[in-house]
Amino acid sequence: MKETKYDAEIKELESQVELLEAKLNALNQMRAEELCPLKVGDIVVSKNGKEAKITAIYPRFGEYAMNGAYINKNGLAGKANHRLYGWDNWQIKK
Repeated sequence: MKETKYDAEIKELESQVELLEAKLNALNQMRAEELCPLKVGDIVVSKNGKEAKITAIYPRFGEYAMNGAYINKNGLAGKANHRLYGWDNWQIKK
């Protein structure tokens, strides 16, 4: 590819963008974790009685979303992760 007088400035700006995107992603993750009333590792129960262990909390649409592993009949968390939707009203198991 032919070099131009703009290439150095473009590379510098791309580097700055990468750093800002990394910082933005980290801040969005921290915000999601702060907004979520649950924590990774919590055992939760849906309004239908389904149990799950929270495996991830992450940013989604300016709020947060959660993944979890459903609890099997033997009482252990399964290996597959599923999105835990808010409309299922997940609450900490008491």
